Amino acid sequence: MVRLTSGDMCELLDVNTCRFQNWCNEGFIRSANNGKGLGSQREFTVVHLVALMYGLQFIEFGYTWSLVRPIVDFITSFSEKQLKAEFKAGRVIFIPLPGKAPLELAKIPNDGHCYDAINLELVYKRAVKAIVVVRNEQQSAAANTKGGRKRGSAR
Repeated sequence: MVRLTSGDMCELLDVNTCRFQNWCNEGFIRSANNGKGLGSQREFTVVHLVALMYGLQFIEFGYTWSLVRPIVDFITSFSEKQLKAEFKAGRVIFIPLPGKAPLELAKIPNDGHCYDAINLELVYKRAVKAIVVVRNEQQSAAANTKGGRKRGSAR
């Protein structure tokens, strides 16, 4: 299983460390290990990354954090295997509707750009590609550095 550090998440989401730490402290995103890793380092999974990438799409569309938080919580309730099973079943869109429950993934017809932005399967694929790119950059940088700290790349 891919484990990502807070630093990895910041890099992959293109957000600064303070903002990401605030999200964690406010409970907007919870780490996979509840901050109980080596040195209390938070660890995250691909699903955490996907959930935040997906939620940030809605923020760009003008949704508030209070509407986006249930999306992030809902997506992080899945394992990566469960998420892939949902994709295989064609359930790739999750749209929060205020006052509606329960939350669920849905099938909707493809209607272009907006569909691509909120297609959870496409966000998942972008996240996996981004992890590969960042890891390659980290490994390349580490290979070119003698000694010193090698930033915590995902294990």
